[in-house]
Amino acid sequence: MDSARLPGKPLRMFEGRPLLDWLLARLATARAAFDSVVLATSDRAVDDALEQFAASRGLDCFRGDADDVATRTLAAAEAREATHFFRINGDSPCVEPSLLLHATEMMQVDPALDFITNLQPRTWPYGVACELFQTTTFRKTLARMNEPRYREHVTLFFYKHLTEFRWRNLTRPGAPMDHLRLTVDTEEDATRFSTLVAQLGAQWPGCTLDELTAAATKNGFSTTA
Repeated sequence: MDSARLPGKPLRMFEGRPLLDWLLARLATARAAFDSVVLATSDRAVDDALEQFAASRGLDCFRGDADDVATRTLAAAEAREATHFFRINGDSPCVEPSLLLHATEMMQVDPALDFITNLQPRTWPYGVACELFQTTTFRKTLARMNEPRYREHVTLFFYKHLTEFRWRNLTRPGAPMDHLRLTVDTEEDATRFSTLVAQLGAQWPGCTLDELTAAATKNGFSTTA
């Protein structure tokens, strides 16, 4: 909640709804890909409002160390006895449901995979990430994350040691869209996202990524903003 770039961003209001609600609306259309949603936040008082939000939406809330996000993530997954988990950033409301479903299907076909991502290389818009991890693999790897950057940036270690894991990348069909920025991390992002949801409104949960990117392009979204 105390983000330096955009204070209070998880509960920032857009068209009368907090940012997290816009994310949850997209996730709700991909429930075949996962069993439950857990809001994993810090154990600091500043984030009490997020626990209250989770309770109001019927979500599990897991609280842990503010800086050791990797350990917090694993603990949240283990608390649910999850064999696999998706990592979804709370400031990425434009999550793409079809990617989650595709990743789940891919993992079922090849259960020996350690993780599935769409970031190696990134061909989807910034803020449309899909990362599915095997919990056992993450648990074994956590002990090797011996630098603060790996504990803060949850999956960075895996990308720095790709040859040591079994993984697959989800590449976007057609032209790459990595020039578009669809995250909400700054005041400029918030202004553009406000325009985006005002335009798409009730279509939001089920609108396709093509519709999202078309609206984002029209409204001047970019990775350099």
